[in-house]
Amino acid sequence: MSDFGLDDFNFSKKKKKTKNPKPTTAGKSGFDSSSEEDKEVPGETIVVPQTNQEQYSFEWLLHRFYEKMGNPIGGGKIEIPPLNVERLGKHKIIWTNFGRICEKLDRDVDHIKAFFISEIRTDITVNIQNQMILRGRFGPADLTKVLTNYVKRLVICQSCKGSHTELQKERGLLRLSCLDCHSVVTIDK
Repeated sequence: MSDFGLDDFNFSKKKKKTKNPKPTTAGKSGFDSSSEEDKEVPGETIVVPQTNQEQYSFEWLLHRFYEKMGNPIGGGKIEIPPLNVERLGKHKIIWTNFGRICEKLDRDVDHIKAFFISEIRTDITVNIQNQMILRGRFGPADLTKVLTNYVKRLVICQSCKGSHTELQKERGLLRLSCLDCHSVVTIDK
């Protein structure tokens, strides 16, 4: 075996690793509150339980998770104000807060208008004050249904359910890219 230089190795005994003991500031309970994970970061105010017998509460663990990870992926719900729909003559209605809802959804007025035209199949115009004028008798419930369909298909991320998304058009394909989880989904028309 000396040809291979294996005389110096002894495979019968495993060598034990020696641990370097770190000085702790543990009190009588033996709980080390100065580990690297729990070191206090400036601006962080987390109260750490002092004994081993004390159970960690769910709220404390959740708060600690959000402090370590930052904001959770995926936003909350989209707060859309109620639709202000008024009658304009016999056969027309006007949606007065259309522009404000487009700003809330962070979408272009013309894109949402085109979606409504394809869904409702009627004449739609948008005036200077970003108010949508529709020909036909539609109630707020009808428009809310179409707007909800738009939000589900073209605003909400399918992966993380977040609303922080943007639409991109590449080579004739419409893509929904999430700014939180960075997923990209191709939207069929």
